[in-house]
Amino acid sequence: MAEVAERFGADASTRRIMSWDDVWSGWVLIGGFGEWLLALECQTHRGGDEGFLASMSRGGAEAVNYRWHIDGISPFEYAADGELITGFDVANGGGALHNWYGRDIHALDPYLEGLPFPKDDSARGDEYHFRSHGFAVIERMTGGRLDPQ
Repeated sequence: MAEVAERFGADASTRRIMSWDDVWSGWVLIGGFGEWLLALECQTHRGGDEGFLASMSRGGAEAVNYRWHIDGISPFEYAADGELITGFDVANGGGALHNWYGRDIHALDPYLEGLPFPKDDSARGDEYHFRSHGFAVIERMTGGRLDPQ
């Protein structure tokens, strides 16, 4: 956990229990999430930088970044062993094959079954419908459960 905090630019020795208000103020909330760590940031976007995400996965690790912007863009990106593997825009339901990017656009396929993220234009729904399914992908990948509380 300390290494992840340091990569976000934090001093792990100053850690403390945080509230949602702290996260909204630009802090990063980091905690255990099954075998993974969850880093939640709000009002900042360090985790959304492809280079940063890839660096978070170096040394044989994996990292996922899921975010959305006020302009309706919701990238979901997966990195492993220091490299961006794949990504797509959740808000448009994945969409056409050319909307997927990275070295292996099929790397997430085992986690997408039954979810509305096809690699063609057959996705149906609105961006809010798709966004909720982005969290389902995270749960499937990590084995953790995201609790609204």
